[in-house]
Amino acid sequence: MSLQLVDDICICKMEGVEFTLHSHDKWRCEVGSFSVMAEAPFGHLKDIILCMRFAEGDTRVLQMKTARDKITRMSLLTWPLRYARHYLSDDKLAMMEEKLALTLAWNMMGVSKANQMNVWNANYATVFPLARAHALRRIHDRISQVADSKDDCEAFVRYALRQLSSM
Repeated sequence: MSLQLVDDICICKMEGVEFTLHSHDKWRCEVGSFSVMAEAPFGHLKDIILCMRFAEGDTRVLQMKTARDKITRMSLLTWPLRYARHYLSDDKLAMMEEKLALTLAWNMMGVSKANQMNVWNANYATVFPLARAHALRRIHDRISQVADSKDDCEAFVRYALRQLSSM
């Protein structure tokens, strides 16, 4: 299996379940008091979705794997190229992803092998948004390949930026 395919599978598992959970909560808010009634289908549905989240591989584990792979690929570039990729891009999602990756790479730079896990754990506030930014950018890349209009792509960028700003 190619690394690209593994990355795509991780992203689908992470974002598919997260989107479903978010949509379920939004749906319950729209329906109102019916959603808390015993005969309403809402309560058990969320439990099933949460079970899917854990059965498909814990989202946090997949996010850490995605962030680690991004940093590993980035480590093959020189620092000037890393900065150029960040500052010369006109893609807002790519810029946010590169900024988070640069921050994490900078914090990990020069850390001994024995201390890497401690530094990684201390940077959890960057690791998870990086994984989410990478996933949303990759989804955007796929949408832009098949979208009928630029409006669809721009709507997804607005959605993705809202998601990332709430982290």
